[in-house]
Parts: sequence; C-alpha cells; structure tokens
Amino acid sequence: MSQKNETAVLILSLLITIALAGAGIWWLRSRGGINLGGSSPQNQTFPKSPTGNSPQSEQEIGQRLSAGQKLLIPQQATPTKQAAVQAIASGNYNAAISDLQASLKTNRNDPEALIYLNNARIGSQKSYTIAAAVPIGSDINAALEIMRGVAQAQNEINQSGGISGK
Repeated sequence: MSQKNETAVLILSLLITIALAGAGIWWLRSRGGINLGGSSPQNQTFPKSPTGNSPQSEQEIGQRLSAGQKLLIPQQATPTKQAAVQAIASGNYNAAISDLQASLKTNRNDPEALIYLNNARIGSQKSYTIAAAVPIGSDINAALEIMRGVAQAQNEINQSGGISGK
C-alpha cells in the first residue's frame, strides 16, 4: 500500500471514529440520561415522532440529512451560503463553489460551509459518502466541533487525491 493510500485510510478511520464518538456522546446525553457537563437533559427538548418515539420514518430521517442541498444550521447562514445551498440543490456546482468560497471568507470557521464546498467540488463525480451523526438539535457547539473534525478529515482526504482516486 502506498504512503498516500495509507494516509487516506488513516484519515478515513479518524473521520469514522469522530463520527461514532460524537454519536455516542449525543446518545448518552440525550437518550441515556447521562449528563456529561453543560445543561441537563431535563431542560432540553428533543423532536419526537407522532408516536412519541424518536424519529424513525425515512421522511423524518431525510429531513435531518444534507450533502449540501439544504442548511442544517440556518442560524449561521450568510446570504452567499444560502445561495450556494440553492445552487447545489439545482446541480449548479460552479456557482455553489464560488458562493461557498465567499461565505468562508466571511466566516472561515464554518464547518458546514467547508463540507458543502468539498461536496460541490466533487459535484456528480463518483465518490464515497460518509455520514456523521451530530447533536444539532440539542447541543449546537458540540455539533459544530464534530463537524469541524469531519470537514478537516474530508478536506485532507480530498486534497491528497481521495481514496483510490475517488
């Protein structure tokens, strides 16, 4: 295995570890009743499905996923980031790249914008998809930190030529 592939595999492993750790922490805080610091679970509200259980339908889950076609954290959206999301949704990746680069000049520490920029640069080419569970609804700061790790790993993998060229 070449040095570049070994590095890509290590970065991918780190990305998966970060995602799993974030999901575990979120679950412990929100569903397990364990307080790891910060606000107590009793003071937090979590979206519920009509049955009173955690969201489980594909439609409910789909509303919580995005590869760039919708904002997951609208509170931090610049007008150029909003335009970029619309461009991604319509398949106009060049406009999205331009808008996301402009948005990152305004807020260079925006992990959602960096992830979407990386996705827009890939466009409709073959690529790997990695999902990361983050507690956007309950702990925005933890969600942003996890997303920063995901964005960094994604950026490093893409800049090194991807994994086996993807």
